[in-house]
Amino acid sequence: MDEPVFREDQRFTQPWLWALVVVSAVAVWVLVVVQIVGSGGDESGWVLAIVAVVVGVGLPVLFALARLTVEVFADRIEIRYRPFVRRTIVLDTVVAAGAVTYRAVREYGGWGVKGWSRRKIAYNVRGDRGVLLTLVDGRTVLLGSQRAADLEAAIRPLGGAGPSLPSD
Repeated sequence: MDEPVFREDQRFTQPWLWALVVVSAVAVWVLVVVQIVGSGGDESGWVLAIVAVVVGVGLPVLFALARLTVEVFADRIEIRYRPFVRRTIVLDTVVAAGAVTYRAVREYGGWGVKGWSRRKIAYNVRGDRGVLLTLVDGRTVLLGSQRAADLEAAIRPLGGAGPSLPSD
């Protein structure tokens, strides 16, 4: 197997996001406990307990496991957004690539695997920098990166990435 010329792993590390996840999980647990105690242990209480486990444990675990890995090889870019998505972009299909500053919420609807249409998609976990790829069919793919200049530099000399996009 060939070695990547560039690799970046990113996780959700924003304190405000983790506070939101933890507060949400705790709120679900508190509401379920109050409901179970108030219901006297009938069947609806057990259904809520299952919901509490799924949301109260599942949500924090999901955020802890989520990771964006971007690897650039001589002929392709591999994007893995664990545990959800795996995508390969062949470099021959990239007609332009450039480091950009973007607004995640306004332009893509937030962080994660985001896009307002099939023509425009973003893979990001934090920040406002990335590399915007334009593909031969006109679609754009934003790769969020904490090392956008390095990512662009890894993609451009490998072929397929024509003129760079205007820098912000």
